Amino acid sequence: MVKLSEILSGPSSYGTGKYCCYDNQYRPTFHGTEQRYVSPTTGRCRPLEIQAVHPRSRDDGITENPVGGNTPKARKLAFWLVLNRPRRVNEIPLWLMNWAWFTLALIWPLSVPKYTGIYPAYLSRYYGQLWAARSPREYSLRKAKLGAEPVDEITHSTYPRRLVIYDPESKSWHVSSDSDNIKQQKYVSISYRYSDIVPQGTDDKDHPALKAKFITKVETIMASLNQSAYWIDLTLVDKEEGQPPEEVDKDLFRMADVYRSAEFTLIMLCPPDGVTEESAWLTYGQRLWTFPEALLSRELRFKFRDGKVTPITLHQLGNRAYPGFAEESAIINAYGLRDPLERLARLSLLKSALWRRTSSTLEELEKQGAQPHFRAERVYALMGFFEHRIHPHFEETELQALVRLSMANDNDRIVERMVSLLPPRIRETACWYAEEDEWGAKLWDIEPEIQVVGMTESEAIILGGCRAAAIRWRDFPSVAFATRRSYKRLIANYLPNLFWELLLIGSAMEAIYSKLPNHNDQGAWVAIVFAILLMLLAPTLIVYGTSGRIVNAQPWLIGVKGLISAEQASTLTYGGAIFALPRMFYSASGTHLSQTGTGQFRIGDPAQYDALRSTYNPGDREDDDLYTLVDTISATVYYFRAAHPPTVCLYTGRESGMGRFVLCSEKCTANELHKETVIRMPWYISQSMRASDWVALG
Repeated sequence: MVKLSEILSGPSSYGTGKYCCYDNQYRPTFHGTEQRYVSPTTGRCRPLEIQAVHPRSRDDGITENPVGGNTPKARKLAFWLVLNRPRRVNEIPLWLMNWAWFTLALIWPLSVPKYTGIYPAYLSRYYGQLWAARSPREYSLRKAKLGAEPVDEITHSTYPRRLVIYDPESKSWHVSSDSDNIKQQKYVSISYRYSDIVPQGTDDKDHPALKAKFITKVETIMASLNQSAYWIDLTLVDKEEGQPPEEVDKDLFRMADVYRSAEFTLIMLCPPDGVTEESAWLTYGQRLWTFPEALLSRELRFKFRDGKVTPITLHQLGNRAYPGFAEESAIINAYGLRDPLERLARLSLLKSALWRRTSSTLEELEKQGAQPHFRAERVYALMGFFEHRIHPHFEETELQALVRLSMANDNDRIVERMVSLLPPRIRETACWYAEEDEWGAKLWDIEPEIQVVGMTESEAIILGGCRAAAIRWRDFPSVAFATRRSYKRLIANYLPNLFWELLLIGSAMEAIYSKLPNHNDQGAWVAIVFAILLMLLAPTLIVYGTSGRIVNAQPWLIGVKGLISAEQASTLTYGGAIFALPRMFYSASGTHLSQTGTGQFRIGDPAQYDALRSTYNPGDREDDDLYTLVDTISATVYYFRAAHPPTVCLYTGRESGMGRFVLCSEKCTANELHKETVIRMPWYISQSMRASDWVALG
């Protein structure tokens, strides 16, 4: 027996299959592996059907249908009748049949499009728990797992957590954790390259002896410089000696303060025999931590093998360790106060420079098959340059740490800006991550319109403040539109709808008058003749009435697999026109397939369609990812490539006067969206998009 709750709110679940997703009422839908989308009318997950210029059968569950339109039948027939007037006798029957069907379509318009002023909305949202949250009020799986933060709540410290100090009484060096003693010490920080001390391939049993030999050398140098304390991560942050990861977390959190507070940083170059000083500097510059160590130090000195301790400036170090790297040179000039750089630009260059470097310690541990702790070491090296730091954790991934660092430093909004970038290759997971942009934009060129509110355990980010619209793929809808105001067109549109009424009135009058003696049926025949004239002129009147420059249209984003021209898109959308053309334009700079005209006006060059069509092969797998997107507000046609048909458009930011719109496919079982491409469209169309709830981009 059907329950009353199911009658009122629908069944508790839908469909069959082993894969499951949920709607906004947390009701499950079971289905297969096919690509699906959330219906903008029902909010339920449905299998995707797309219109294609050359439809074919597919193995992934997507149905391809021929391209079709839903403009009113009377309007389509009117244009056909006007443009295909019979010129030969054998064409007359077909024309008369369409004309008869046209007159019937005028009696009962099957579909009347509505104008709402907004795009079809994306009705889904992220309903899972957050792994890491921006707000402390939100439940976080990370905090639930770790409990209280293991690191002291110190944003910036003026002294190290531990230090190696010389004891005059025992005439020996010892590691001190006494904060009162450490605060009184002036110390030197030691920078080195791990593979210079423990060469790759060295047997594990020889590691302690090699490290002890190097430490003895460091302590001898400290004594010769009259220094009574030093800091070196080989002793104090040694991940290889089995130190508890929580202790390493604390040291990584305060690493930047160690170098800022040191009297100077001593760079120890101890390459194998036969390696020149020039080569030693180059290999030193490839290490991950050497870059922040040099930039954060107040003074630098170096020692090559058994040579003298020699002062070196930051620019001299850059010329030796980082020659030929434009980003490193720009950063060094900025920190040397020669060339000013905006904060975000400096941090972006720092990230790029650090991401090119590796950690020799981690490389050695990976070769030994050790557990990959501290996978986010590059992020921890970067965070020393940020105002607010994050608490490290030895198990988190690099992208998880990067998102947490970005959320902690909201003014920079690094991750929010990454979302709007189009990388050369979009990742299968964590698709939001981008180090460069295909249009050449930098992070600081993007003005984000979204906020990252958290992250999932699968490295997807949760976005708040998005404006989103659903993309229609099934066919071209019936689009409500308005042309330039004209009484002539208003009358021309209205008159054809009167001919059936006049014909019926005239016929009724003639039937009534024929039964009356001495009747005068002239009025009835006038109505009948006028109705017949309207029937003959109706196609021309409708064509004239619906032509003209379009000044407003119902917002729609319409997708087509393959290539259609702007003229074809106009006909499918509005039913055609005989003047005030064109009604659709090509994109000038929206995608990489766009071409800008070189004439007086900034418009898209129609040659882009011809260029793509000349090389387009529907049967070729390389052209199977070519799509057309039609936007009715800006009246623009965009061509783009994507691995899957995108069903959702997110407005995420602005750049160079254009909006950045991320086109996404839906992974309903994971409750995530996946970035397929990024298109530059006029930012004002975002005002016709509804604000959406939280969405996950992964």
